[in-house]
Amino acid sequence: RGMIYDRNGQVLARSVEARSVYAKPQDVEDFLVMANTLGPILGMEPQKLYDELSKTKRRFVWLKRKVDDYTAEAVRKANLAGIGLSKEYDRVYPFKHMAGQLLGFVGLDDKGLEGIERSLEARLGCIPTRQIVQRDAMGRRFYLHEEGQTEPRGQDLTLTIDTTIQSYAERILEEGIKAYDVQRGGWCIVLDPQTGAVLAMASS
Repeated sequence: RGMIYDRNGQVLARSVEARSVYAKPQDVEDFLVMANTLGPILGMEPQKLYDELSKTKRRFVWLKRKVDDYTAEAVRKANLAGIGLSKEYDRVYPFKHMAGQLLGFVGLDDKGLEGIERSLEARLGCIPTRQIVQRDAMGRRFYLHEEGQTEPRGQDLTLTIDTTIQSYAERILEEGIKAYDVQRGGWCIVLDPQTGAVLAMASS
């Protein structure tokens, strides 16, 4: 996904590389060993893992999406047949919850579900592309087309929001709601009087 910046170039949202754990049940050599080894790594009940994979007829099963680096490395070192890691992307918001209702969020499949992430999905989301690849005897990929060597990505977006003003607006709004015992919540919008640009938009 494309990055989201404030008016001063501060990063409000970006995507970082992550790993997800999957299984190809038909390639698992010993379901019991796999479950007892992988269960503690993923924080899953070994018996549940064993039952799910040994009885399924599916050829591909997600076990855990977007795990941390420590977990991914533990899975890699376990080197279990039929268990693999897939590269995905996780959405990160450096300012945590600030402007959260404005920015919104994305789901596990990296699609915008709320806020700007959803309303500008067509711009921020990457456009799927078809890549033709071949593999050598070691399973390594090599591309038949030059454009396949770079991954598609969405467009970056710069907002008129100013993170400093946004932070103040959220704090002052919260203080006002508490001071006047507001029951239904409130809004605070800060505009540039010269241009009408929205410098901050807070709600509670």
